[in-house]
Amino acid sequence: MTRLMKIARRGLYARLRSSSTGWGSGRELRNELGKFYGWVCGVSLLCVTTAASATELVYQPLNPSFGGSPLNGSFLLQKAQAQNAHRATEDPKTFVDKFKESLERNLINSITRRIADGELTEGVYDTGEYRIEVGFDTDGAVMVTITSNSTGATTVIKMPAVPGGKL
Repeated sequence: MTRLMKIARRGLYARLRSSSTGWGSGRELRNELGKFYGWVCGVSLLCVTTAASATELVYQPLNPSFGGSPLNGSFLLQKAQAQNAHRATEDPKTFVDKFKESLERNLINSITRRIADGELTEGVYDTGEYRIEVGFDTDGAVMVTITSNSTGATTVIKMPAVPGGKL
């Protein structure tokens, strides 16, 4: 019991003893004790409620893209990858396929370099998947026609002639 409650109880008992009827009836004692405990509960409730405080809620995003902490980036990426059920199909390429693609890239690179350097000769180049026709237009512009052998799609690139013979 707290010191305040002890003092209050002593005062209550002293008041009841000094009354003319002694301790009085049981009802009178219950009423006095009820008032006392009501007063103690009220004071303790007042003490508890005055100590409580609140602030307004402030939203802080988690995603660094929207203003969150940059330290959350790796965590969010890990969570997204764990939830991703899609797995990319791996198409293992044979050595022959890889070699063929490398040759095609080198051939296209060589043609592009010769066009840019102005050392181009007219002709048709076949890479396997593409047919590349290089020629000159009537106004001196370089015409490059690229045709896909598998789909038949055609792309025409026209580069204007540059004075001095170099592109």
